[in-house]
Amino acid sequence: MFSNSPKLPQLPTRFAEISGSLDSLARQAVDGISFAHERSDPMFGGFGQVAGFVRSAVCVEGHVLETGLRIILDHCGAFSLLPPEFRLPVIAAAKAAVRSNDKEALVALRLDPKVYTNEYYTPDIVAVHRQTGAAFLLELKRTTSSYPRPILERLEEKMVAAALVTRDAALAARRHQVVSRVQVAIVDCSNNDKRDHVIDLDGLDLLLDQPGIGASLKHLRHRFAVHVQKALGALIPAGESRENTAPVSPSDRDEHMAADEDGPMAPGLVAVNFARRRDFTNAPI
Repeated sequence: MFSNSPKLPQLPTRFAEISGSLDSLARQAVDGISFAHERSDPMFGGFGQVAGFVRSAVCVEGHVLETGLRIILDHCGAFSLLPPEFRLPVIAAAKAAVRSNDKEALVALRLDPKVYTNEYYTPDIVAVHRQTGAAFLLELKRTTSSYPRPILERLEEKMVAAALVTRDAALAARRHQVVSRVQVAIVDCSNNDKRDHVIDLDGLDLLLDQPGIGASLKHLRHRFAVHVQKALGALIPAGESRENTAPVSPSDRDEHMAADEDGPMAPGLVAVNFARRRDFTNAPI
């Protein structure tokens, strides 16, 4: 049915060994999608099942991206990954520091992560480089194009405030991670958003200093799209399909730092930076 589907992006050679794992992740994610098969939908009528499947697939893709990046980073061997449930307190003093300081020149305060707070932030990925001690707090989005600027700004504030206590929170949780600096980034996995608050998948390669990670995520997204489209083909009522139907794009609009290596940080200080698109414009990979 979907004869015009784009060619599957090539998986970089260095990640060829995890090709099977990525495809299994994509296939099992689609197989596990659940929705109300018999639900009456006055808006979509006979396409109610299709609409339900699409809504579920959009939600599931976020999990696929997070899990896929964990598989990719684990294969790199350069990073220690904190567990998905690792959460960071968003302390009032940290938020005040973010609002009153230049976000690009913040140095982590010695804030006790055990201070009471009713607000927490759970990053999609927390990865610490084993050799440099650089911690990366990553928020992965299918596409950020539909996010208004104020929402991205609030997310940035929360992420940077959480970054201020990342080192102490990791130690308090007995993760034995020595964090020397923290890099924070919102990643647009669709590569469509050109605003400075986000980075794309090519920028992710530069941020992590690991070529091929972005291309591997593109490969995973297309694998997921192929399995989604096959499942959709089985759901569309007979007589409603078209041979040249445009493929379902893996970047539907429902939902994007350069590391400063100027020298060692002073004892007890942790630099916090928020990655912006301009940091990677025209930069070689």
